[in-house]
Amino acid sequence: MKTLLAALLLVSSAGGSFGAVLIQVFPSPAPNAFGSPSWNPGYVQNALNALENGLSSVGNPATSPTAYYRVTTEGDRDNIVTGFPSWRGFANPGAMFGPAFANELGNRLHFGVHISGNGTQFSLSGLSFDMESTDAGDIFQFVGDFASPSDTYSSTRIGINYGPDHIKGTGDDVRITSGPATQVVDEIVYVGVGNALAPSDVSCPGTNQATLDCLKAFYDSISPFNITTSYTLKNGDGGTLAMGSATVLFPAAVPEPGTWGLMLFGIAGLAWKRLRR
Repeated sequence: MKTLLAALLLVSSAGGSFGAVLIQVFPSPAPNAFGSPSWNPGYVQNALNALENGLSSVGNPATSPTAYYRVTTEGDRDNIVTGFPSWRGFANPGAMFGPAFANELGNRLHFGVHISGNGTQFSLSGLSFDMESTDAGDIFQFVGDFASPSDTYSSTRIGINYGPDHIKGTGDDVRITSGPATQVVDEIVYVGVGNALAPSDVSCPGTNQATLDCLKAFYDSISPFNITTSYTLKNGDGGTLAMGSATVLFPAAVPEPGTWGLMLFGIAGLAWKRLRR
């Protein structure tokens, strides 16, 4: 049960800038974006509010799956998504955590990002990301950008244009939640890229809970390891405006006896549940 108490640690991100632009990155456990009812607008709204206003938490994670909080570490049950009801690596979450969690589909670690231009305008199309993990297979590696014509601002990544006066909060701000990523803004708030594993990623037989226990054992087998996500922002000429990153530690854990026998290590067949929202 100690892994359920994934500490509500407040994290200070590693932010960096070249000149005025500042990127800050804050990891947070989120509901599964693929089907969890608390993802959007619940968690997304709380995360964007926290990222934009410098809040380390919004809501109570003990009573609401929509709560936002930052982490520096996660346990071996904390980063599992499912196609059946689960929360923090346990099936039947309504009975274990309360009715509000009954229909959730697991959890995914997201690396939220807040970009402030501080007088320099930029666009989402100049943003790229690089997620890497220190386990032997770098199985959480996830690299990409928003330079494609199909990439847009959205309800999970918003741009804020301060208007002609270039001052936030004076009544002429425009909040951009749709349209091409090339739109120029003064600020970006984004729930961030995320990654997790599902029981189907490791061949595990048995009941829903047995598959979750099996995936926990897989996490134990590759721990300790870190997941680090870095964001880089470039201007239209390809010059770097800013960089920022953050790291989450998955510490070593003692595997529970009995779960090892369930696990079939098909690492080559893993199909990680990556997500860019």
